Amino acid sequence: GYIKNPFDESQQMFCTGDMGRFIEDGNIVYEGRRDQQIKILGNRVNTSELRKVALEVKGVRDVFVLNHREQLILFIEGNEVVKDTLQKKIKSTLPLFMHPAKMLFLDHFVLNANGKLDKRKMMEWMDQHQTTDNYVFEGTWLDGQIQKIWSKVLKIEEEKIPFNRDFFELGGNSLKLIYL
Repeated sequence: GYIKNPFDESQQMFCTGDMGRFIEDGNIVYEGRRDQQIKILGNRVNTSELRKVALEVKGVRDVFVLNHREQLILFIEGNEVVKDTLQKKIKSTLPLFMHPAKMLFLDHFVLNANGKLDKRKMMEWMDQHQTTDNYVFEGTWLDGQIQKIWSKVLKIEEEKIPFNRDFFELGGNSLKLIYL
């Protein structure tokens, strides 16, 4: 929002919500945002909205939303039996660009020694527990050609492109679609 300029009270300044700090050479180092707003595919996304919707589903104890390679990853503390209900709730409540590319279920979140969410270890857990839909595709000749093209555009190994996933779920965006 707008505030009075502390350097010239006759003017206004716009506060973006971005946080930074000055370093010795006078440059500013970007530290993140004060809120949980991120940009996905050119759209502003407040991850707390996705978290709120997910927490409304019975059986979901906690939710952590991660922006990973311009995709939303939803870590859910709870049982995977609520997955269909959760997907329906998200689809009926939020716009498409706010839908997570992955939903990962854990019995309990990984915490650090201080009892806070350990984001680095959560990422490691995600890499170790890839979902079962990452299989090697064995379709028709044409499907294989599409897989090769997507591999080049998305910069993903062919073997890691399952054909039960949407182009955008795999990391595609409007610019990559034009390139495609």
